[in-house]
Formats: sequence, C-alpha cells, structure tokens
Amino acid sequence: MVNKIHKKKKCMNRIAFYIMSSRGFFVLNSFIQNYGAKSIAFVVCNKDKNIKKDFYSEIKALSIKLGITFFKKSDDYKEIEKDFEGYKFAIGWRWLIENNNKLIVLHYSTQGSNECYVGQFLITVSK
Repeated sequence: MVNKIHKKKKCMNRIAFYIMSSRGFFVLNSFIQNYGAKSIAFVVCNKDKNIKKDFYSEIKALSIKLGITFFKKSDDYKEIEKDFEGYKFAIGWRWLIENNNKLIVLHYSTQGSNECYVGQFLITVSK
C-alpha cells in the first residue's frame, strides 16, 4: 500500500503532454530543459499526414532518449490517463482527452477575439 501511495503522489507532481507539430516539440523540449525529463509522466503524440514535417519522429525520439513514457494516439494509454492526477498540456491536439481534469489546452490562432491569448496561443484551463 505504501508503494501505491508513493507512486500516486509522485505522479501528481508530474506533467503529461498530448502534442503534435513543431509547436508541441518545441514546448516539450523547452519544458525538459527547464524542469527535466523526470518531471514528465508521459507523452502522447500522433502523426499528421497533412504536414510534410510533422515532428512526430522528433517527439518520439526525444521522449525515448530521455526515458519518458511515449504513446502513439492509437496505443492503449487509457489506464494511465484515467488515474493521472497531474497537469496535462494539449498542444496541437485534435482529439478528446478522457480525463480532462487539470488540462491546459494551447490553441494556435491568428484571429483576434475576446478569449485569453498569450502570444498567439489561446489558453484554456479546466479545473
């Protein structure tokens, strides 16, 4: 029981990424440089056939090189996602995220609106 509590507590202080594209790669890389790979619980990524260079290979290679758990969207990661209590970043992600507690979504947009933009990213945070 102590191990379960320790693992759960350890996972709460870590981040998960649901990312695609160059933006996802550069945010992941910057996060690692600032906070370290051990701060990341897992990365979920998918290929984008509509983009010539979608950064899927770079995201996967970086994750594996640094020992970060990596999932392709089609992999079965539902169990780890269901119990994950830390913050999650979605960057360039196009699909629903089952456990959307503590989810931070960065939307790229060039259009102005009344929403909260940081640079050119729309930030949406769920509680």
